[in-house]
Amino acid sequence: MDDAALDGSLRRWKVAGVVVFLLLALALPLSQAVEAANRSARASSQRADLIALGKEVYSANCAKCHGDQGQGVDSPALNSRQFQEAATEDQIYHLAAVGIPGAVMPGWSNAFGGPLTDEQIRATAAFIMTWGVGAPDVPDWRTHFLGTPPPMPPMSNMPGMSGSPSPSPSPSPSPT
Repeated sequence: MDDAALDGSLRRWKVAGVVVFLLLALALPLSQAVEAANRSARASSQRADLIALGKEVYSANCAKCHGDQGQGVDSPALNSRQFQEAATEDQIYHLAAVGIPGAVMPGWSNAFGGPLTDEQIRATAAFIMTWGVGAPDVPDWRTHFLGTPPPMPPMSNMPGMSGSPSPSPSPSPSPT
């Protein structure tokens, strides 16, 4: 090959190299954009799966006390605007995992003697947080389930007492 042929071949290879470099330089941001969209879709799918698991765990373990819709049966209402605004998902996780000493709420985590894994508790916390949008206004969400106290038993059931307690006298109208 002569010098002119070698120069022409070298120029073609240089041009081809520049074209390939430019194609790769353009493809990288494009692939990152596509990958970001894929990651976002996977994260949404994983979150939906986590919430679905949380709904199952909640129904099986929490609904008896907190109600099917979190309205509170004989425990605080979790589906209340006040609770949803005050608690974070992480706080709910820790309360469920450890429990509340001195209260009826047990620790549900395996680490604290409970039957649930950390994933199940995280899933349940994620499910509870789905009630946040549009949660009803329940100012007494901690105690609303208590309702009215049970009636006092007749005094005749108590040793040394007979009859029923007399009602408190109603206040008499004040003279004008």
